Amino acid sequence: MKKFFSCLIITILLFALASPALASPEDPTPLIVLQGYSGPQLFLDYGEETEQRVWSPALEGTDLRSLADVLLYVLPKLIVDAGGNAERVVEKFGEIAPLLEKMEMREDGTSKYGLTPCPRGARNSRWDVMLANKQERLNTQRAITESLLDAVPADHVYIFANDWRRGQVEGTANLRGFIQEVKADSGHDKVNLFGVSYGGQLAAAYLALYGGEDIERVLLHAPAIQGSQLAVDIMENEDFAFDPVLLLDFAATYLEMELSLNQRFQGVTMEQISAIALRVLREHVKPIFLKFGSYWDIVPPEDYERLKAKYLDEEANAEIIRRSDIIHYEVMPRIGETLREWQAKGVKIALVCGAGSSLVGGNMVDSDRIIDTDSTTGASVAPLGGEKASAPSTPVCANPKHPHRSPGGAIDASGCYLPDQTWFFLGQYHGQGAWDPWACAVWNKWLYTDELPDVYADPEYPQFRVSCNPADGIDARFSGGVSGWLPPGDGTLLLKNLSSHDLSVLSVKAEGLRLEVPLVNRVVIRPGEAARLRCEAEVPARTQPFTLTVEFVRESLVPAAETRGFTFAAVPGELPEALRYPPLEDANPPPRFQPMRTLLAALSLAASLGVASAAVGVMYKGKLREKKRK
Repeated sequence: MKKFFSCLIITILLFALASPALASPEDPTPLIVLQGYSGPQLFLDYGEETEQRVWSPALEGTDLRSLADVLLYVLPKLIVDAGGNAERVVEKFGEIAPLLEKMEMREDGTSKYGLTPCPRGARNSRWDVMLANKQERLNTQRAITESLLDAVPADHVYIFANDWRRGQVEGTANLRGFIQEVKADSGHDKVNLFGVSYGGQLAAAYLALYGGEDIERVLLHAPAIQGSQLAVDIMENEDFAFDPVLLLDFAATYLEMELSLNQRFQGVTMEQISAIALRVLREHVKPIFLKFGSYWDIVPPEDYERLKAKYLDEEANAEIIRRSDIIHYEVMPRIGETLREWQAKGVKIALVCGAGSSLVGGNMVDSDRIIDTDSTTGASVAPLGGEKASAPSTPVCANPKHPHRSPGGAIDASGCYLPDQTWFFLGQYHGQGAWDPWACAVWNKWLYTDELPDVYADPEYPQFRVSCNPADGIDARFSGGVSGWLPPGDGTLLLKNLSSHDLSVLSVKAEGLRLEVPLVNRVVIRPGEAARLRCEAEVPARTQPFTLTVEFVRESLVPAAETRGFTFAAVPGELPEALRYPPLEDANPPPRFQPMRTLLAALSLAASLGVASAAVGVMYKGKLREKKRK
């Protein structure tokens, strides 16, 4: 009997060790990356001799078969050939419009052609396999994927590819099957989700429609949860125009270039291209997009019924309407409740998003250039221009120890879907967090450690922080407060170099508050280093927002003076604990009088002068003796 039980125990232990479903702490939960709108690439006759790549937003290997290729390469060429004549350009584009035919959908929202999104299947979608097969271009979220590899190995990362045209109802059903495949391939019983933009909406919709039993953690980066005003503006707004300066800035950040393009280009040509591009979109692309279920997913709730009545036929487009109604009436209205419900059941959920910028069409809605901040987070947000957000009538978080207002008051996060797990990066463009070390740290810590349970756990990662990618150049904060807050009596301004080049600080000025930062000479800051500057501020009796502007030169191949503005709030009383910062040790300390060091330095200098004087004296006496001999 003993022998039997011994064998049984050994068998169970061996089975447990051999079973992939029982993961060790060194075996992290697999991660599924959900790509943004239009991210997954689409192929016709995939795997056959006649295979054709119909859609690819990637720049590598372009073959003029996708809309992205047409807009990036064909449109500028047509403008040159047509001498800038808008009518001729739009007419010529109509001649090559059949290139878009393969992307068309039927009236019921199904594809006219059997397009296949790639890669297919969990094993083929695993990042290590994709790298081995040289399929990096099939992952449009490559930068984000690579930013996660310190926390999770490549053989635990899966890239979900879906026919993004079909919409979230079908997308969530496909994701459900894909999750089961990943569980089988990895041997885990749960997965983590990282949703970017439209992929963030997909993850939220999945929780609403299928629940979170298979999910351990969810990170939503710039999620299009309630759609985007941009989807309406591009299609309908008569005053809409692509802002050339914003587009150039956006392009520089997207390409991870440390160039202030808007200071180096004149906007005339870009304005011309923007106007023609808008006409091409409305005349040739709009009819195709209106039959994409995914387009209707990103129409904001307040515009949905009006646009649906205008562009969709109740009978011919009944299936598109049915699916869109599910998103707009079953998912969107209760998305905050859904996220909080699954959070209460143990699924850890967080949001990381950009904010504080206008939409690329110039609409002064607070956004990350693409998606409205209130849509992404559920926060109360004021229009850009200095206004303060109104407090929600029923805040989700009413804890007085949790300050949820941005430094300038434009955002009140107490009514967010998840107030304590939403990070805002002010000035960060849509989906560009992978270039920002602070944003990357937030999602790595959130997904694979317990170090950052909420926005108050670490002052290095407060709820509101300015964007910190290298193109931003410089970061500024006061020593005793988190980003954006000036504590009373704080006389030290901390400037950090975010760039890969040396920065020369020329001036620091404040508007809206009496603050002196005397600079006698340029302050040079090496890459990754910080400098402390003495300052004197006259803090008013009430909390007062003000703008701090830093003028600096990036010592690159083409040095140019740049400025960056920071919104701060000066606080007359004691800062709430959640907004305090412990003393910094890593910054270059300001010069100060230290008696012992000064005495030692003086003695050392005196000794050196004495030795030097003695040496000179000996030499002088030697020369006198030599003269006497002569």
